[in-house]
Amino acid sequence: MNNGLPLGTVIKLKNDDKYFYVIIGKVKDRVYSYICVKYPYGFIEEELIEIKETDIKGVVFMGNINY
Repeated sequence: MNNGLPLGTVIKLKNDDKYFYVIIGKVKDRVYSYICVKYPYGFIEEELIEIKETDIKGVVFMGNINY
């Protein structure tokens, strides 16, 4: 995943088998790579989650890469 993932990508995290997460932002110049929220709940249930690319277990759905 060295090329990065597009916004809207739905992922599974290594430390959380209960939920899916959707990438809503990217962070530069920090330790974390992505900003995510629980899918499909969004901001309603939880706050923003910052994750590293190495925390990603797998991609469930690839976001739109045609930009």
